[in-house]
Amino acid sequence: MYEDIKIIPCKKYSKIVIDSQFGREETFIGAIENVPDEIRSEMESYDRFYDLHIDSLKFTTYDFDWLRHFYTFPKPETVISGPGDYVLFHLASNLSDVHQLEKWYSKRLVEQCSKFIKCKLIVTDKTKDFLIDILSLPNIETIEGNLEEISKEIGAARAFVGIDSGLKYIAYAFSVPVICFSKHSTQPYRVLPSHKIRWMPFETDCFPLNFDTSCISKTLEAILENKAASIIPYSAAGFDNIAIFRKYQLNETESILNGN
Repeated sequence: MYEDIKIIPCKKYSKIVIDSQFGREETFIGAIENVPDEIRSEMESYDRFYDLHIDSLKFTTYDFDWLRHFYTFPKPETVISGPGDYVLFHLASNLSDVHQLEKWYSKRLVEQCSKFIKCKLIVTDKTKDFLIDILSLPNIETIEGNLEEISKEIGAARAFVGIDSGLKYIAYAFSVPVICFSKHSTQPYRVLPSHKIRWMPFETDCFPLNFDTSCISKTLEAILENKAASIIPYSAAGFDNIAIFRKYQLNETESILNGN
């Protein structure tokens, strides 16, 4: 629970450079040292203050039980209309091209998946050109809107497929299975340790950029059949066999006499 949220209107510096045991870095702009002095003084004036800047990893050194909540994502206060029979795709970002998929790959992936499930694509004015070749495919619908509207669509989806972004955490919060593409994924179901501890806690969700579309579509099919497939690596090869999921009938029985 929280009583109040205050938004920092601006950073202290437009550029911040640090020197650490790993060398010189220019990507630490969110550090506490870049908060304006007056606001930082107010933050640190309370009885307890925790710097939860993810990249700093200071949360791992604090005295509260952060590990208990490491895999927990609180559900947004958003009312969804109920479960829908579709998969939501987020294949291009407004803000960054760090985890950029190839155009041809995005089209091939959606084309394969749309053969067995309705596909909804998150689209913005800035990403329409990238997705233009996909939008005319059959069994496709586009979704535009603010974050709350997108959250409702994610919460009602049967699965979420997309590039690494903050939207995947909304899917986690609604217990929607995720398939995530990241340049920090070194192989299927693996991600760099530095990113696992910061931004990608569920390795079994992760795939390298532009990874084999047949594997992704089969993984998605397995998830749609049983969402538990989202926590079993290689479920595309056959979830029932890998998880030892028995679909059985009685073959032979023996009577129990006198409780023996």
